[in-house]
Amino acid sequence: MTSDEPDMKPLQGVHRPDNTSMWHFQKKTPSDLLEHPSIQGEKWAFRGSLKTASLREANALAAQKLAELEALWATYRAALRVTNPEDVPPALVTAIAQQLRVLVLAEDERLREDPSALASSLAQWWQAQEHARHAAYQIECGPPPVYGPPQKEAIGRYEDPPPPPFRPATMPRWLTPRGRQEVADYVLAGRPEVPLYELLPMLRERHQAAAAEAREAMARGSLGPFLLLADSAAKELGVNLGPEGWRSPQAKTLRVECQRAYLAALEGLAERDSGLLVETPPAPEVPKAELPKPKEVLTLEKVVAAVLADHPENGFKRKVETTTRLLLALMAPTTPVESIKQAHVSDFLGKVCRLPTDWYVQVKRGRTPLQLLAEEHAECISPTTFESTYRASMSTFLKRAAHAFGDQGFPRGLGVEFATYKGTRKHKEEQQRNFKASELVALFESSQYKAFAETPGDAHKYGFPLVALYTGARPRELCQINPQVDVGERDGVPYLLISGETAADDKVVKTVKTGEARHVPVHPELIRLGFLEYLKQVKGQGARRLFPGFGLHKGDAAARARDWFSDFLEEVGLRDETPGAKLTGIYAFRKTFITEAARLGLRFEPITGHAEEGRSKVVRDSYIMEELPLPDKLVVAAQVVFSVQPPAR
Repeated sequence: MTSDEPDMKPLQGVHRPDNTSMWHFQKKTPSDLLEHPSIQGEKWAFRGSLKTASLREANALAAQKLAELEALWATYRAALRVTNPEDVPPALVTAIAQQLRVLVLAEDERLREDPSALASSLAQWWQAQEHARHAAYQIECGPPPVYGPPQKEAIGRYEDPPPPPFRPATMPRWLTPRGRQEVADYVLAGRPEVPLYELLPMLRERHQAAAAEAREAMARGSLGPFLLLADSAAKELGVNLGPEGWRSPQAKTLRVECQRAYLAALEGLAERDSGLLVETPPAPEVPKAELPKPKEVLTLEKVVAAVLADHPENGFKRKVETTTRLLLALMAPTTPVESIKQAHVSDFLGKVCRLPTDWYVQVKRGRTPLQLLAEEHAECISPTTFESTYRASMSTFLKRAAHAFGDQGFPRGLGVEFATYKGTRKHKEEQQRNFKASELVALFESSQYKAFAETPGDAHKYGFPLVALYTGARPRELCQINPQVDVGERDGVPYLLISGETAADDKVVKTVKTGEARHVPVHPELIRLGFLEYLKQVKGQGARRLFPGFGLHKGDAAARARDWFSDFLEEVGLRDETPGAKLTGIYAFRKTFITEAARLGLRFEPITGHAEEGRSKVVRDSYIMEELPLPDKLVVAAQVVFSVQPPAR
């Protein structure tokens, strides 16, 4: 906002640099067009002043410029798709030929106005001519002789006298590196006519050689040197005939018209060389109706959107979304899927390993993944995250894409089977350990935790760690529990239902890692500490989350709770960053419950939601039709006790 226009904000790309009152606008070239012949890697499509101090006017000018760029990019993108020669209408044939003539005359006009550019261009031409002369000598005379005593088989044998050695020509003065610097000096001094006096005759010589070469090629019936110019002219007008299209019989009319235009352009150059005024004609304007309509190209962006739309709504979908969003950032969204190779997949997964752990946050702040990859980071993505998130979700994406679009060109053989972690972190260094007995005492009997028990508004902070300890459940599974439908009693056992199918709080996306619902008995210690009264209280308040005091983050009911507990661990001095045995978050309670249950030899899997050893998913789905009864689960849970006395509420 500005003082003169307080309710208006600059459009994206509109800014006012320091020490100026004028608004500027900048817009980057789309990554998929950087290789277009008319762009040639130029990073900025527009970057400059809008020449106005009014933000309202600047926004209008920027919007107009953006519309012009979008129209131009649409033409360029059309040129990236192959068009059949027979689909090019007569009006467009004429326009392409005219554009070729424009290219030749405009380039000549540019060189005549810039002696430095002319000297550089002539130097390249001279070197190419010298290289061709040397190649012709070697073809005629063979390789240079080997000096030294004659070989035995050559002694006494009659031989023709050796050919004269090749003598390279001396480069004209103004074309040498030192001479080109002198040209620049003369231009800077306001005396361009001095180097032009010798450069223009060489330009005329080059034009004469080009005309002779073109007519000789025509006499032989070959296509001649105009073809590259014709292809560039066609692409600038949105027509790409591909590598073979120009040579096909269907392109004969277009070839002939372009050849005539090239010869006419050479005649114009000859007239300029003789001192006549030959103006560069205006570029042709082609109505959109005349542009050929190439076949619809299936792009990576379209496939990603379709795969995500068809993916089941679960927690893993978010991982696929994250991975494919990153894929589109590192590969052009308009990439034709038929051009995607295994090397692209391997390269992508290799780059993922080098990203910082907070890359998503940095991208939201304006950085790009490519910028982040160009930097060194103290902590990159861990092997576990790479395998469980990026490698796994990329595998899912490739399989779904090949299944849905394999018959439309998406490669079927792409995979991640041999993708390995290439970052700097070590395997399992992020793995958390269980709480030690002394640490549980230090946590639950601390003054900070006692304060939670005494403060009504901190009931969620009091209950979250305790429930995590005595259920062994995953943090997200607990926080998404809806007290209105996921709490009850069966066979005299109070329980919490962990399910992805029951009603959820608004904006909460329920997820169960195994996909299987389960009933978790309320531990006797939780009952002793007043957890059942807490359940009645939150249910009576109409709460639809077990711990409504924690906020939400993008459908995840546990994100803010996890953050809070990590900070609390540090506050009480228990945070441990030992690689492979960390104590950094709420998940350590799950490890603690399982460790104690396993030590006692208990069957904890039906409570914690693990697949039981020796029982495949097929067996569980097909033969184990009923859940373990709650009383049996309670017998197991009640044996998992810890030597700690948390304060009761």
